[in-house]
Amino acid sequence: MVADTMNRVKDAERQAEDIVKKAREEALDIVEKAKADAASLKDGSLNEAREKAKSKLEAGRQKARSYVDGEVESASGEADSLKAKALGNKEKAIKMVISKLAS
Repeated sequence: MVADTMNRVKDAERQAEDIVKKAREEALDIVEKAKADAASLKDGSLNEAREKAKSKLEAGRQKARSYVDGEVESASGEADSLKAKALGNKEKAIKMVISKLAS
C-alpha cells in the first residue's frame, strides 16, 4: 500500500514535470511567434511609411512642376507682350525718323 502510494506520487511528479516542460516549450513558442509577429508588423509599418513618404514626395514634385509650368507660361506671355510692344514702338520710331527726314 505504501509502495502503491509512492508509485502514484512518482507518477504525479512525472506528469507534473511533463506539464511544466510542455508549458515552457509552449511559452518559448509563443514568445518566438510574438517576436516574429512584431518584426512583421514593424516591417509592414516601415513599408507603409515609406510608401506614404514616396506618395507625398511625388505630390510635392507634381505641385512644384505645375507651379513652375504656370510661371514659365506667364513669363512667356509677358515676353510675347513686351516683344509686340517693342515692335510697335520700333515701327513708330521708324515712321517718326522717316517723317523727320522727309521734312
